[in-house]
Amino acid sequence: MNNFHKIKILGETRSLPLIKIDNIQIFGFDSVGDMDIILKGAKKLHKFIGDAEGSVPKPDLILTTEVKGIPLAQELARLLDINYIVLRKSQKIYMGETISIKGGSITSGESDYYLSKTNFERLKNKNILFVDDVYSTGKTMDTITELCKQTSSNFIQAVFILQEVMNGEDKDAIVHFSHNNIKCTACGTLKCTLI
Repeated sequence: MNNFHKIKILGETRSLPLIKIDNIQIFGFDSVGDMDIILKGAKKLHKFIGDAEGSVPKPDLILTTEVKGIPLAQELARLLDINYIVLRKSQKIYMGETISIKGGSITSGESDYYLSKTNFERLKNKNILFVDDVYSTGKTMDTITELCKQTSSNFIQAVFILQEVMNGEDKDAIVHFSHNNIKCTACGTLKCTLI
C-alpha cells in the first residue's frame, strides 16, 4: 500500500504521509515552515475575512492553537493589522497565572490548552477570528466556542488551509462551510476515509 498521497493545494503539489487514527485514515498535512503554502493561503483567505454586507464584522483578534496554526495566524495578523493569541498545549513559566480549558484534536487527542490570564482578559468582548491549518472533526472549534463564551467574546469566523472531508475528494479551490453556525473558509479539501 502506498504510504503517501499527492495533493495539489494553492497550486503547489505536496506528498502527505498516511496516518491511521482509530478507524480513520487521514493524510498528514504540516504547513509549518512551508512558506509557499502559508503566504499563498493567507493572501487567498484574507479576501474572505468579514464580508461586504457587514453580517460578519472585522475581527479584533486572531486566536490559534499551538503549533501548526501559528504561521498562518501570524501572516493573517500582518495582513489584517491585528494581533493574535495562541492557546498553548503546556504551561510556560513566562505566562504567569494561567487559565486552562479542555480541548483536543484528531491528531493531538484530548488535552488541556493554556492561556495566560493577561491574554484571557485581552479576549474579552472582542470579535474573534480562529485560524488553523486543518479543519477535521470540529473538536478544536468547539474548544474555541467554549473559550469565547467564557470571555464574552464574539466568535465570528474561522479560516483554514484545508478541510478534511470524510469519503470526499481532494479539491484545490476555496470551500465555504459552517460549524455550529460559524462561517468557515478553507483553501481546499483533503480526503479522509473510514477503515
